[in-house]
Amino acid sequence: MTILIFGDESGDLGLKGSHYFILSSVIFSDENEYKKLKYLLKNVRRHKFHKILKTQKEIKGYKSSDELIFYLFEKSEQIDFKAYSIVFDKKEITNRLMLNNHNQYSIYSKLVFKLLKGINLKNNFNLILDQFILPTNEKDFKKTMIDELGHLVHKSKIHHSNSEKWKGIQFADLIAWSCFQRFERNKTKYLEKLKDKHENFYF
Repeated sequence: MTILIFGDESGDLGLKGSHYFILSSVIFSDENEYKKLKYLLKNVRRHKFHKILKTQKEIKGYKSSDELIFYLFEKSEQIDFKAYSIVFDKKEITNRLMLNNHNQYSIYSKLVFKLLKGINLKNNFNLILDQFILPTNEKDFKKTMIDELGHLVHKSKIHHSNSEKWKGIQFADLIAWSCFQRFERNKTKYLEKLKDKHENFYF
């Protein structure tokens, strides 16, 4: 069985800017559960939030009202998924040293690999990430992933794609944004709606 994993981020990886960088993933055990999410997002566009979303190509955390986010998180209780976020605290001395000595691509890759190791993958997977790294780095990214995660990657697929094309990335964006609010601004109300469907890792 091939599982589906979608990933997106919130915050930045500069020495200045935000205090935290969050990378979140949403995992669906199979295509049918992902179809339920796609239907949910399509439904809110057509009905309850039609007026708000009709001018937006995709759902993004920073553009969404509390009402929309709460509604989606509450309705997603009926979908079988698990969400994980890795929290990169830029104030930590070891992380600041990393920001000084490594480029953003390298740090982002380390965060993805640590997150996937924390999930403890046992099946082949399709990994669909928001387009954070440059296309020229994608081949190197997969090679390093094979070194980090081993044989599973050989039979798995990895995509770096525009979030407009994937409802799963948009949902991961909502979770990453909500997690960012929790750590950057001490607003816990968003993640509380996800209950036990979400778990944090720390880098």
